[in-house]
Amino acid sequence: MPFFQPFYVTRAPYRLLRLSGRDRVALLHNMTTADIRSLAEGQSCEATLVDQKGLLLDWVTIHALPDAHVVVTHAPQAEAVLAWLDRYVITEDVTLALEPVETPLWLLVGDAWEAATQGLTHVATAPPWQAPGFAPMGCLIALSTESLEIARNILDSQGWQEQSPQYLDSNRVAWGIPGPAHEFAIRTNPWELRLGRAIADNKGCYLGQEVVARLKNYDKVQRHLMGLEVIQGGPPEINAGLWAPDDVERQRVIGRVTSVVTDPSVPGGCGVLALVKRAYAHADQSLTLGSAEGPCGLVRVVDRWFWIAEEKPEIK
Repeated sequence: MPFFQPFYVTRAPYRLLRLSGRDRVALLHNMTTADIRSLAEGQSCEATLVDQKGLLLDWVTIHALPDAHVVVTHAPQAEAVLAWLDRYVITEDVTLALEPVETPLWLLVGDAWEAATQGLTHVATAPPWQAPGFAPMGCLIALSTESLEIARNILDSQGWQEQSPQYLDSNRVAWGIPGPAHEFAIRTNPWELRLGRAIADNKGCYLGQEVVARLKNYDKVQRHLMGLEVIQGGPPEINAGLWAPDDVERQRVIGRVTSVVTDPSVPGGCGVLALVKRAYAHADQSLTLGSAEGPCGLVRVVDRWFWIAEEKPEIK
């Protein structure tokens, strides 16, 4: 894919959860799908937190520091993740603390983010963090309140463009990255949302492990996150139903729309993600889009960069 103009967002939708204490590694290892015990100091990894039924709570990155582990959570899930982990701290030596919501956290997205952050080392309050979904194309920078204008001037002078959270969400959908306000909210498992990269297949027991492993080992994953291209009709509504084209009486819903963003550059003027029954979750499959009032359009199933690892994302 072609190169793109790097951009940054000053209101990044993430929060940092810090774990300290000698039992923090054991807690994270037992509560996430990642192999935390093999994470060396200075390394990071993606992980998911699931409940006893294998349903997703959050998708995070975990960073190993000399005296702590930092978990990058999605902002809407942060308080729930803190409460979930704290629920399982009984006699263990673990302290959990969320960074204040007011802490400036910027997301830089582009091939050259490593070079860009070199100019920000004197104003950043911590090393760059990897953001779930946008790595390796992006990183998070924590800044002091006093340094915000300095950081903005540095990035602007290097050709980075400041963008809105809505712009970021538009690219999230264009890339196929699941989000907390939509895909997480309908209670899915990590496999359905293409989060296999965050699941270690070489570790022992963790909360929800039996269900997560069974879904994969016994081929029980029923749906897949897919992109949709609108061929006929306008932008769909969230939770709009999908039917096979030959199901004229709409007897069986085979998918639901999960994310919709305005995007004039694509057919139908919108970017769409949906969870689709796996028998229909393949590129170029045509589906009927409907609502309670009846059929209202035609869409084509398409792949997205996020689950095609060998390709790079194109940012508008």
